[in-house]
Amino acid sequence: MSTIESTPDVLVIGGGIVGCATAYYLAKRNASVVLVEKGEIADEQSSRNWGWVSQLRNPNEASLALLSQSIWRGLSDELGTDLDWVEGGGMYLSDDDEHFREFHRAAELMNAAGVDSRVLTRPEVEALIPEIAGDWTGGYYTPTNGQAEPAKVTAAFARAAQEMGAEIYTNCAAEDVTVSGGRVQSVRTELGDVNAQTVVCAAGAWSSKIGRMAGLSLPQRKIRATVASTEPVPIFTRINVWGGGVAVRQRNDGSLVVAGEGTADHDMTLDSFRHMRLFMPEVRRNLGKIRPRFGPEFVRDVGRAMPWSNARKHPFAHAVGVEPKPNMNKVRDGVKSLIQLYPHLEGQIRIDKAWAGYIDGTPDRTPVIGAADGLEGFMFATGFSGHGFALGPGAGRVVSELILDGQPSADIHMMRYSRFAEGDLSPYAR
Repeated sequence: MSTIESTPDVLVIGGGIVGCATAYYLAKRNASVVLVEKGEIADEQSSRNWGWVSQLRNPNEASLALLSQSIWRGLSDELGTDLDWVEGGGMYLSDDDEHFREFHRAAELMNAAGVDSRVLTRPEVEALIPEIAGDWTGGYYTPTNGQAEPAKVTAAFARAAQEMGAEIYTNCAAEDVTVSGGRVQSVRTELGDVNAQTVVCAAGAWSSKIGRMAGLSLPQRKIRATVASTEPVPIFTRINVWGGGVAVRQRNDGSLVVAGEGTADHDMTLDSFRHMRLFMPEVRRNLGKIRPRFGPEFVRDVGRAMPWSNARKHPFAHAVGVEPKPNMNKVRDGVKSLIQLYPHLEGQIRIDKAWAGYIDGTPDRTPVIGAADGLEGFMFATGFSGHGFALGPGAGRVVSELILDGQPSADIHMMRYSRFAEGDLSPYAR
């Protein structure tokens, strides 16, 4: 087995969209980069998400979302790959009048932050999507939202990074971090120790574990989300729609990516009990929407914590190549809601594939980007809470700017790691 011989400027941990975009933008500016990934490129969230590029969630993300949007528009040309990018817009549907009033408040905040957001009446929504039906009152619409194919994007960033000189090692987990004198000294990987001036943790749902290796406490949860895709049907809209019990986008080939609303699954592990105080407001906001599940994974996690466990030496061996189990009840409910939303699809929907993936989340559903106070040479780029695909290109560029220039081109103040200790969490979590 080969070993990593390089002593790079930057070591990136994680081969998802954020890690690969970071490696690309660093290498593009002639920084020497090594990226390590415990499995394959885009093995987890970056190939399993909905493929939405949205700007609607949080005013604190607006600056980064706008930067990302500007990158998305030219990304196929920049990376030399057709990413199936379509700027078709995004629509959220209101359940009732109170929800509709929330749309007005949200649109005011997002427009003030620079994101074109519009509140539409039901007839206005129907004018944009004539096929739509169902029990809803109005819409919250951003015409500049878009979509792309997740696995294609991350793979393209990885290839482009390598063409620029970055070294990428798959099936190579980061297994420990050596810290001395308030600075990261090296990272132990499956292919040997790597010494780098800067380490970027872009490990998605596994970032809190990497952080603990360096003596850092990152509050993070992971939720198992289920998604399905259908066989192609005639194209009727390129607007991504979330409402009426379902989230759906239509691909270029006519197939639909469908995710049912409702309860998400939280597979309990020992990590579930960390940072309970910080997560309690989020738990209360989403009471009944996230279902804790004590199952075999909890028992296995307890076993991995034992002193004699091999996981002490190889902490990610159990997590490579794992296929989370999709919740087929959610698939069935999602299809039922899809047909209620688009009755013309009755009799046309056939599920082609169902899958699941873990979404990493922070207590305020806001990413963590930047240096870890008190530890020189270590940065986080994680905690995107379901928006990593949309924000990934901008996040990669911003991290490269922080490392090479010391100043990002987007406002990421509310994404700083220190906000948790300061008690300055985003007030916009929803």
